[in-house]
Amino acid sequence: MIPRGDIEGLLDRNPAFARHLIRMLIGKVRTLTQKVLDLALKERLRPVRPSSSTEKAVEEKGMRVVSERLTSTISPRDRWLAPRW
Repeated sequence: MIPRGDIEGLLDRNPAFARHLIRMLIGKVRTLTQKVLDLALKERLRPVRPSSSTEKAVEEKGMRVVSERLTSTISPRDRWLAPRW
């Protein structure tokens, strides 16, 4: 582990290195933030069950049509992740 004073001295003496390090850290934070969001939403939002949509479909002009709006199922413990429009 490098002492904090040594790192601060390196950054003070090397502005180009400091900028490079900041850009690198920003990229890491963005990547990790996206991964966390992907994992959170991937695990929580479940697709519409095919059986529920086919049960509600009716024949219209030779096509099967579902007239009501279909939504994803969100478990009650995960409601805090659902968008609030």
